[in-house]
Parts: sequence; structure tokens; C-alpha cells
Amino acid sequence: MTILHDLISLYNSLSADRAFHSVIAILLQNLALIPSLSLEETAELCHTSIITINRLLKQINCPSFRAFKQQLAEVINGYSRYNRCCPFDQHSSDDHQDIIRSGIENYFSYFQNGFWDFRQRLDLAQIEKGADILHQASDIRFYGPFSASHAKKQLQVDLMFLGKKVICYCDALEEIKDTKTLSPDCAVIAQVLSSYKNYPEHLPVIKNILSAGIPMIIITSTKTLNNFKEAGCILTFAGTDTAMDNYFVDMFYNLLCIAHRAKYID
Repeated sequence: MTILHDLISLYNSLSADRAFHSVIAILLQNLALIPSLSLEETAELCHTSIITINRLLKQINCPSFRAFKQQLAEVINGYSRYNRCCPFDQHSSDDHQDIIRSGIENYFSYFQNGFWDFRQRLDLAQIEKGADILHQASDIRFYGPFSASHAKKQLQVDLMFLGKKVICYCDALEEIKDTKTLSPDCAVIAQVLSSYKNYPEHLPVIKNILSAGIPMIIITSTKTLNNFKEAGCILTFAGTDTAMDNYFVDMFYNLLCIAHRAKYID
């Protein structure tokens, strides 16, 4: 995730009549211009105040307007590396149809290989253990980005159907605050991937929960240097460092749904 993803996530979560919604819309429409503007000029462009811009930056956990411009410039200047569905591949052809055709073929090939590796690596005992952890807890917390994932929401619905309290946090600061409220009746399911922008802030949160002995399900990748042996359940996939990782994370949520329903609902 990048600062651009953070902006769009907040934008999608707001109703159109909220002040931040129109400000973010203008920022997104003028991405290439923003890095060259001052804070005052940006506020004027967005028809708002400096205070509102600073509040917006706080909402997306950006420490300053200077940092915001730097991060945005990095994304704009190196966009070929960002927001990819599969790894970046330099093309020698100038024919757009050839490039599109090649890109689509690479996408399916890459996904097929990733899916096969996922299937071979899958530990069914860990999936069942994860379902047991969720069943035994009365209060369940989801930590990690992308609260809008359908697979994640589907698992939340199943758990709430059984009368469990379920809360989803997508912000590291909110997670840190929430860890202070965890009790032995809780369980935490967390996505811990080094490709996520908030990984450095997210990792200490996970370590603290493990130290406290709270039952955990961790979804991670082999590309993430980790030491999560204390976790009750570890679900691992190869990892691609691209947007394709989200598919595999959602697969784990789907598989937890299947196992949990089979044992405790159906």
C-alpha cells in the first residue's frame, strides 16, 4: 500500500457530503501538481483551510505535509513499480495489442503458478486449528488493511451469526490502542505482510499480543521475515509483493469460513 491507497481508502469510506470527501477528490484529480505546491497553495486548490488539510493527513497517519508530498512524488515518479497485479515486466514491443495480450497471459500464468504453490503449501491442520480458535473465543479482532474485503466480511458474518463480538481494525494506531482492551476471551486474526506500507508499525503490535498469550491466527508470507512461533495458527503463502497477494489472503479467509461452518454451523 502507498499514500495513494490510503487516500482512496478514506475517500471510499466517506459519504459525498463529508468535507474530506471533496478535498480528497481534488487531490486525486491533481496528483502530479501536489508535490510542487505549498501547504497554503494546496488548501486554496482544494477550497479548504490549512487546518482541514492537516486533519486529513492525520486521518491517513501522515506525519506532515512535507512527508505527504515526498511519498506522493515517489508513487508518481515510479508508478510502474506500484499497484501492480503481477510483477513489472519491461516490454520490448511497441504494439499495444501485443503488450496487452502479453500482460494478460503473464497474469494468468503468474496466478496459476501462485495458486498451485498455495495449494501445495496449504496445511489443513492449521486451517482447522484456526477455526477452533475462532470458535473458542467470544470476542474476535481482525487486524490488517482492507476492511472492505468480501471474504473477510463473510467470515465476520459467520462469527456474528453465532453471537460473537467481532471488530475489524485497519489502522496500526487503533490496533495499538485496542490491544490494551484484549482479554483471555479474545482472539486476534491478523494479516502480517512486509509488502504492506504499515508493516513496521504493525509488527510490534503482533509481538505484544503474542507475548500476552492471546490466541492468534496469523496470515503471512514466506517473503515476510517473521518469528511467529507463539501463534496458535500460522497460515503461510509464498507471497508476490504485488496486489495478487490480496487474492491469497482472501483465500485463507474463505478456507476459514469453510472449516468453521463445517464444524460449528452446518
